[in-house]
Amino acid sequence: MAEVRGAEKVSIEEVIRLLNRLNLRITPQRIIITKIILENVKNHPSFKQIYELVRKEMPSIGVSTLFNTLKLLEKHNIVTLFELNGETHIDLPRPHVNIYCTNTGKIVDYESEDTSKIIEDLLATISRAGVKPYRVNVVVEASCPEVETN
Repeated sequence: MAEVRGAEKVSIEEVIRLLNRLNLRITPQRIIITKIILENVKNHPSFKQIYELVRKEMPSIGVSTLFNTLKLLEKHNIVTLFELNGETHIDLPRPHVNIYCTNTGKIVDYESEDTSKIIEDLLATISRAGVKPYRVNVVVEASCPEVETN
């Protein structure tokens, strides 16, 4: 399977090259959707938020076009998806912890050597049990400190 590594640094040009390698059509819809996803992925946008942003640029876009493009990007390791409170969110495909701040509604990444090692150890343990993990999404619900703006 063709994929793009280091998704947090993926450019639209790299996705176009991927589509070419896969002999997939490079449509204006795919370009706009991919561009908006890459620009916003670090904020963990929901499917609905991405759809609203895409519709500002291309009002006639259908939900199925967005869904199919998103699944294509996920299949090739450009993004990953996770569910939270009944909504699908888009994220970078690297092992890390997402902290969902219940008091602010924000999702923030938490990464450290310790968390990376814990996730790697967990995957190794699961693999030894004969299970073949292909995706890890860790979401911690927490009350986070608020930053006051006065």
